[in-house]
Order: sequence, then C-alpha cells, then structure tokens
Amino acid sequence: GEEGEEGEEGEEGEAMETEATVPNGHAKGAAKGAPPPPPAPPLVLPEEALRFLFASAYFEWSAAAAGGAAVEYGGVPQPPPSPLVRQVCSERFFSLFGESCTALAASNHAADGKAGGGGGSFAAMCSAECDLLAKVDAWWLALSTAAPPATPLSAKVSAALKTSRALSARLRVLADAAEGGQRSRLLSLELLGRHLQLQLLQRPAEAVERLEEVKACVEEMTGKGSAKAREEGKPAVVEVVVDLLLSMMEQVSGHTRDMCKHVLRAWGDELNEASIELFVNVIKAKEAEEEEEGEEGEEGEDDDEDDEDDEDDEDDEDDDKEDDE
Repeated sequence: GEEGEEGEEGEEGEAMETEATVPNGHAKGAAKGAPPPPPAPPLVLPEEALRFLFASAYFEWSAAAAGGAAVEYGGVPQPPPSPLVRQVCSERFFSLFGESCTALAASNHAADGKAGGGGGSFAAMCSAECDLLAKVDAWWLALSTAAPPATPLSAKVSAALKTSRALSARLRVLADAAEGGQRSRLLSLELLGRHLQLQLLQRPAEAVERLEEVKACVEEMTGKGSAKAREEGKPAVVEVVVDLLLSMMEQVSGHTRDMCKHVLRAWGDELNEASIELFVNVIKAKEAEEEEEGEEGEEGEDDDEDDEDDEDDEDDEDDDKEDDE
C-alpha cells in the first residue's frame, strides 16, 4: 500500500514538473487558452510641431497669410521671429526630427530581416525615414510658394536642391526595382541624399559638395559613370561612401551620426581593403590625438612641479638671510 502511494506521488510530481517547464513558464492549459497579446499602438509623429518649427526657422510669413496657408503651419508668429528665435526654432526642429527618426527606427526594429538582405527591418527603417524626409521636402515646396525664405538660397544651393530632389525620386524607383543587397544600398543612398538636402539649410557649402559625391556614386552604380575615370583608378563606390560617412560622423549632431551608422549597415558586404583602411586611419588619428593630449598634460604637471621647487628654493634663501641677520 505504501509503495502504491509513493508511486502516485511520484507521478504527480513528474506531471507538475512537466507543467512548470512549459516555455515562458506557462502551464499547458493556460497557454492554450491565453488571449493573444494586444497589438502595439500605431506610432504618431509630432508632425504639427515639426511643421511649425520648420516654417518659423526658415521662412517669413506676410501678414496677409495669417488666414491662409500659414494656418497649416501654426499661423503667423507674432511678433515676427528674431534671428535668435529662428536659431532656437532650427535647433529644436532638428532635435525633434532626430527623435522622430529614432522612434521610427525602434518601431521597425522588430521586423524580420537583416542588414544587406533587402526588405526586413533595415529596408523598412530606411523607407520610413525617407518618407518622413519626403514630407519635410513637401512642406519646403509648399512654403516656397507661400512665404519667402528668411535667408535666400544662392544659385548654387538652389541648383543642388533641384538635383537632390530628382536624385531622391530616381533612387526610390531604382530601389523598388532591385532586390537583396542592391535594394538596401540604393535605399541607404536615398536616405543619405535626403539628409544632405535638409542640411542645405544649415551647412550649404558642405552639403552641396557631398550631394555631388552621392550623385557620382549613383551614376557609378547604374553604369553611367565616366569610363575614363574608371580607367584612371577611380575609388570604388564603397570607398567614396565610407569616406563621406566618416567625415559626417565628426559632426556634433547625434542624429547625423546615427543616420551614418544606418547607411554603413547597407554597405557591410561591399567593404574592401581600401575602405577598411579608412576606418583604421580614423582610429590611428584618434589614438595619436589622445597620446598628444596625454603628453601635454604630463608636461603641464612637470612645469607645475618645477614652479613649486623654485618657490621652495626662494623660501629657503629667505630663511637663510633671516638667520644671518
């Protein structure tokens, strides 16, 4: 009788242990009847705030626009923004825009796929950020016809803006027709080009030059580059892209650095010896800079110690003179 009871207890213990080891710690019965997790709420971006900050930073409304086009952009600011207020609006716009892009990246992070594989989280993230940048460009176009820019664009910058818009549209068409790594690289160049287009408002000279490099990369990828340049040993597209991104990552803006990291993900499979050497050179330059700063700090400490020794010697001489007197 006792052996029978022990056997029943052993079976019950095994059953309890089996239930407790169901994945995620749920019992089998509970797992079958558990309701599915609620869907994540849709991401809502602060587009109204972005529109208002963008218009207030870079455009001048006339009083007549108060009841018209200006309504969509928060109305005509009163009093008119001063240069300092425009600067604050510009800084806040780019800060809020960076936060929005970070939220977009996080919302697409759970999608399937990996870098260089086309589709998946990377392609979704690039497409989402490009769509947001396209909205900003649409505001730019609309504002250009309703309010003059606070700082007129030069002829060179205006030409670069026109070229950038055509290049972005072309890259999206090419990306939609491509697959795999090529699609990811084309989307990454669209993302880079649209960011540089926005920087025409902040650093126009740098942005113009960098947009020309992006355009040259696209021409090379689509086989429309100069055959003579290729024969003369022109750098590979990946080398140009890496060099461009490394120079942009030196900027203070954290969002710009994040964007550069996103673009680099698409080019990981294309890295060659020359492009890796570019990374190594940056690391070496950083190490040399840190060593130089360390040596300067040691020299400063040595100088301080020498000054203290000189002061001690002067004090000893004064004491000797007092003793002699």
